[in-house]
Amino acid sequence: MFNKPKVQIIDIDDTIVYISPKWILSAMTHPGVLKRTKNLNIPLESVYDEKLFYAEVYSRINYDLTKFLEVRDIAKTLFFKAYAEDGQFYDNLPLSSFGASLVSGGVGNKLIFLTHVIDGLCNQSKEKWVKKHFGALDYEYVELPISESKGEFIAKNYGDFDTFVDDNPSCLIDVIERFKDQPKYVAYPSYGYNVAVIEEYAKTLQDAKITIRSFDPRW
Repeated sequence: MFNKPKVQIIDIDDTIVYISPKWILSAMTHPGVLKRTKNLNIPLESVYDEKLFYAEVYSRINYDLTKFLEVRDIAKTLFFKAYAEDGQFYDNLPLSSFGASLVSGGVGNKLIFLTHVIDGLCNQSKEKWVKKHFGALDYEYVELPISESKGEFIAKNYGDFDTFVDDNPSCLIDVIERFKDQPKYVAYPSYGYNVAVIEEYAKTLQDAKITIRSFDPRW
């Protein structure tokens, strides 16, 4: 009797590829974007410095950038359009250490790369990047609108999954809530913006069968 392939559902951005530095630099240097906000008053060296970035700077930059991009004005439209139309955005980005481990560890398993897209804008180089690194494996590439719940999508389409990996605490908690009574695995790369949230939530779980693990995202 053949063993059933394990289904692993994997997020992409800042999980198997670390895009935040490039994303932030793109916003900070985009014509018509930087001059329209005071929130991105961030030294360029703090984006390039890995130690700073993994420490307190990461949370502050993401907070500032997120708050800025929530503003519904021409700057947001300009930047999102530029990101979506940049057919080379992901081309030279390396695999994270976790992503690299999937290349060999994913053999024999079913990989579902599940990624949110912003306001319906799909960066086509992301799908090309996934194919480049994982094309030899059994995988699917799935895009969801940012407004759609990953947990709901997984429950409807991949309820038999074994492992879910994501950096977003909201997505993680959503999936855990739906499957906490089942023997599944949930893992996340530990960043400044997600560890405390997930650890605090985990304290509320009692008699849950699901296993929650974190891992160091650096390479």
